[in-house]
Order: sequence, then structure tokens, then C-alpha cells
Amino acid sequence: MDRENAEHGSTGLRGDRYGRMAFNLPVEDDDPDHPWPPYAVETMWVEALGDGRYRVDNIPFFVKPLAVNDIVRGQRSDFNSDLIWFSGRLEWSGHSTVRIVVFADEDEILAALSDMGCTFERLRRIIAVDIPDSEVVERAHAFLTNKQLSGALDLEEACLPDSFPR
Repeated sequence: MDRENAEHGSTGLRGDRYGRMAFNLPVEDDDPDHPWPPYAVETMWVEALGDGRYRVDNIPFFVKPLAVNDIVRGQRSDFNSDLIWFSGRLEWSGHSTVRIVVFADEDEILAALSDMGCTFERLRRIIAVDIPDSEVVERAHAFLTNKQLSGALDLEEACLPDSFPR
């Protein structure tokens, strides 16, 4: 899956320090008509930090647990030197990731998330949300949970702080 035209990072004007990292996705639902996730691999922009370390520069759609600015390890592909393969998360950035599918009040929901400092990317009906820090995560999660309870959206928790109550 390639999201070069997604809202975040769509300019295509990234410098030499940036590359595409590939993440293998385990199948969670193997229904042949509706496999989940719908892709075997997700690719994201990463910034090279040296020594095989990279900083994630996209909001993950399917990779768990991963968030914007996390530090990860990767290796260049033997077959495609432009592609880096993920081999592990080294450091959590403090950002959180949730995914939503909105059924009602989309403009209101996205405006409220933006007002809290959250950013998002879209892939069809799925909206991946970056929550910038632990101060915002409780407020954003409570807001989204209330919207889920009202039937306005579905919510998936992809990367939250270990200390976050579940």
C-alpha cells in the first residue's frame, strides 16, 4: 500500500534522508471475501537517523503498535535498494495512534480532533489519527469513545501509552 497522496506528507519533496519502509501485516481476519487488513504490506515514510535507525514520518493505518515519530530499526532490501524493511521498534515517541471509520458528523469530529492538536490521514473510509502526546490522549480518547457509543464512528486503538487504562 502506498499513500504518497495522503494528507500528511503529500508533497513528494522529501530530502535524501527520507525513504520508504515496508511493514509486513499479519492477517487478523482471514475471511477470503474480506481479509483484514486488506493489504499484506504497509509502507510509510521514514527519516534516516543512522546506524539502521529511522524515525516514522507517517500515521500508520494498519501497523500496531506504532506511532508518528517512533524510532524503528530497518534494513535495506536486497532486491530493491529504495525499500527499507522494518525489523523492530526501538523507542516510543509519546504519540498515540487510533483509527476511526466515521458514520455521522464527520466534519464536527475532525474539527474537534484538529482543535485538540491531532492530525490525520485518510485511506478510503478509514481515518488514521495521530494524537500528539499523553496530555491530549485522554481527552481525544474520551471524545472518540463517546462518539462511538452514540453510533457516529467505529474506533480502533492501535498505539496507546502502556499506562493508558483499557
